[in-house]
Amino acid sequence: MKLKKLVEGFVWERKPGGPLPSLKEQEDQGFDYDYFIGQIEAAQEAVTAIEEELIRSLDAIAEDDEVYGMVATAAEQASNQASRYITGAEKQLEGLQKLLDRAKRQDSFTY
Repeated sequence: MKLKKLVEGFVWERKPGGPLPSLKEQEDQGFDYDYFIGQIEAAQEAVTAIEEELIRSLDAIAEDDEVYGMVATAAEQASNQASRYITGAEKQLEGLQKLLDRAKRQDSFTY
């Protein structure tokens, strides 16, 4: 599936089971705006992939001639509801990205 390939393609800075960076290391490096902006962009891509896959599957059930009655109606309602939730998630991620972009321009998190 497209989503699985997208998630597997992420490159994480910390290997699973590896130690977390110390507070001192974080202080020395400063706040990495670009890293977090990149993570948000990756999350946006993942949300888009989920939306395409989920909506396509639910719409296929709703439009299938062999499926009728309450199942088709429930699939159509679920498709509409999922679309609304995903739109909300996209707006939240866009807001977070704008916050980080603004903070980066102003260098807000440098101490």
